[in-house]
Amino acid sequence: MRPDEIARRRLTAQRVAGHGASSVAEVAASQLATQAQDLLGAEWALGLRSTTGEGNVASALVDGSVIRSWPMRGTLMIMARVDARWLTELLAPRAFAAAASVWRRDGMVKEDFDRAADIVRDALSGGPALSRPALLEAIGAAGVETGGGRGSHLLRQLAGETLIVFGPPQGTRQTFVLLDEWAPGAVRYERDDALRILATRYVAGHAPTTVPDLAWWSGLTLTDARRAVALAGDAVEQDAEGLLVPPGGAAQPPRRGDVRLLPPFDEILLGYRDRVASLAPEHFARVVPYSNGLFAPTLVIDGVVSGLWRRTLAGSGGVRIDLEPFAELSDVVRRAVERRAAEYGRYLGREATLAILP
Repeated sequence: MRPDEIARRRLTAQRVAGHGASSVAEVAASQLATQAQDLLGAEWALGLRSTTGEGNVASALVDGSVIRSWPMRGTLMIMARVDARWLTELLAPRAFAAAASVWRRDGMVKEDFDRAADIVRDALSGGPALSRPALLEAIGAAGVETGGGRGSHLLRQLAGETLIVFGPPQGTRQTFVLLDEWAPGAVRYERDDALRILATRYVAGHAPTTVPDLAWWSGLTLTDARRAVALAGDAVEQDAEGLLVPPGGAAQPPRRGDVRLLPPFDEILLGYRDRVASLAPEHFARVVPYSNGLFAPTLVIDGVVSGLWRRTLAGSGGVRIDLEPFAELSDVVRRAVERRAAEYGRYLGREATLAILP
């Protein structure tokens, strides 16, 4: 399968093109987990794949139908409520192993995490949502040091142990709640069942893909990723080139000329270890300009990154979108970009103004 064909089929598999989901929770479930250290970007990633607007994405975080936490790779993600526990139990331990040396460097020992867990359980029991400063203050008042990076280490570890998750935002301030109380319906699976479900759903939402892609995305070892695919049985197939696809093959691609404005850290790039189908090597430094893992928002044409964009909110209630294409755009593509800019404005509830930079 040609790289351009792979890129286009992934647009459909990921619901960027074709039939969108009717709810934020449905989108989150189809993605398994959506990268969310940039919360505004994650909300747009969910919004563009659904028939909803910005307010509904925010509402889903408030009502808990989707949940933000650190289930894998030590990275903030948004998941459907039902998936928050089993994904974290399966994937977080690998992130713990990777972070152990950092914890030792900062002088942290197991007793610190154990004491913090008891404090947090008592502080949050019964349903109150506490802000990060308030929760760290409670931990510190009980004698566990939270200065420097220690507070972040503690919260990530406790989230990885499925004790806490992010709760309903209070304005722009994030809060924490107990997972057991915020998402009592979050399911748990035995490890082999979790691996099987992981492979089945990852392939359904990301195909065409590969075992190394699954390993990178999930943070699992290659051995575990291969086992997950084997456990999936007939729910995952390999095509003639060894690419993983759902039964019956990868999703049909959209018609050529598909144009999208994708957020930073979108799954079209971050969903795969090998991104060459969607991102030419010569453009990588522009998408990740400081080699620090921070991905810029992208213009994507037929699944291929073809430029960058940024937004500026205006006090008048508008939004300005500055587009920096990698090459001159045809009139047809320009008109498509204008439609996507207007779409983004409607999502925000603002009037969009587009500027295409030379």
